[in-house]
Amino acid sequence: SIDIHLHNTNQSIQIDRQRFLGVRPAYPAINQVERKIVLPGKSVTLKPALEKLLLASTNSQLSISSQPPINIKQHLKSLLHYPYGCLEQTISSTAPWLFINSDNLKALGLDTIKLNHKPLDINRRMEYIEQGINRLASMQRSNGSFGLWSNKDQEAHWLSAYAADFLLTAQEKGASVPEELLNKILTRLTKYLNNRGNMYGERYSQAPGHYSFAYKAYAGYVLSRVNRAPLGSLRTLYDHHKQDSKAALPLAHIGLALYKQGDKDRGLQAINESLIKTRDNLLYLSDYGSRLRDLSMMSYLFKQHPVPVDGTKALIYQLADELNNRQYLSTQERNALFRTGIALSNHHNEAWQG
Repeated sequence: SIDIHLHNTNQSIQIDRQRFLGVRPAYPAINQVERKIVLPGKSVTLKPALEKLLLASTNSQLSISSQPPINIKQHLKSLLHYPYGCLEQTISSTAPWLFINSDNLKALGLDTIKLNHKPLDINRRMEYIEQGINRLASMQRSNGSFGLWSNKDQEAHWLSAYAADFLLTAQEKGASVPEELLNKILTRLTKYLNNRGNMYGERYSQAPGHYSFAYKAYAGYVLSRVNRAPLGSLRTLYDHHKQDSKAALPLAHIGLALYKQGDKDRGLQAINESLIKTRDNLLYLSDYGSRLRDLSMMSYLFKQHPVPVDGTKALIYQLADELNNRQYLSTQERNALFRTGIALSNHHNEAWQG
């Protein structure tokens, strides 16, 4: 800053003024962010690019944390208060109950959220899950798939895999899932994976090949959770159609399915390809996704299913960058972020030092 001091006197008037005038370079501010992962027992050296900066005007800040900030509380609050109930919204607003328990409710500050003007009642958890399952049951079509709003609607392929994924997790968490409801959708997903042609849902996508690959890859992953994904079909889908994928998540799905079903080489190859795949958010791909959703779900999936690929650990930092550029979040994105936040919080209280 510049200190301006004006002092003037004569016979009739005296002036004494002091002002500070801020001075800055005639260039826009530059914000540089560098994120690094410090592995146990290792060190890193930070070397900021200072040659293009005016050092007298720089400010630097170092933050060290065991995990990036994800606002779990806000995502849960938004999901539980979402007013609509299509297939995707029903699943996304019910799924958080699968991950809430008496331990993390208070530890994560979720006990201050109110539902219907009352604090969250963890004792009603199974009741809310079963309400969601009953709502899903009313949307199941005769062939096992699901319609967007009812069982009279057209088949929603990607969301049918999403529904099956939810039902399997609900069953793992102890919820009562009707056997017929689950078996019918798993049988339908097997037909997705074995089908060599399109199934009519692709006409709504700007990239029909991507949509076909995406829901079949998701079906393969869901089936692999119960060891029911036919390995030959997974290999055929990957070998002949991976080039159709316009986003990272389908490659992660097919990679995990292959890995879990025994083809570890192809699985790891697909996972490595998913880590360098970028998505154009301006393309409508019909898979309810975005770069943010894909990065968050991949972060969650690789936490649930660890694989020997170093690049999976850096996804969380890409996710943090993507979050910084977003003001509106869909239910699909919030559910993915909530899952990721819960998965990361499981390690929140572990002691660490640096």
